[in-house]
Amino acid sequence: MSRTYAVTGAASGIGKVTTGLLREDAHTVITIDLKDADVNVDLTTEDGRRELVTQVRERSGGVLDGVIACAGLSAPIVATAAVNYFGAVATLEGLRPLLAAAETPRAAVASSLAALDPLDDDLFDALISDD
Repeated sequence: MSRTYAVTGAASGIGKVTTGLLREDAHTVITIDLKDADVNVDLTTEDGRRELVTQVRERSGGVLDGVIACAGLSAPIVATAAVNYFGAVATLEGLRPLLAAAETPRAAVASSLAALDPLDDDLFDALISDD
């Protein structure tokens, strides 16, 4: 049975390999990344995260069988938390209605401790409070 998946971080690394495996199994994949994807957005911004949802909704026809959120950075910079944490959360929350419309929806998140390593109490508190 062919399914439709959305994959963040699809232009490289885990996302690219995952996209290839899904397509080998004849699934439709909506790729999401900064560039070289079906949906080119910047997950470090609220506008980019909103645009992800809008474009995936349009491309999927309002139904999505799966989400694989694996976009991520590993540098010790603010953008890492923006992508690895807020990007993943916004992707799942924003695409949840599309998943709910599917018969057997599924979601997976791959992330990195890079957003929290070394642990920074102020950063941790900001993430927990959605700041």
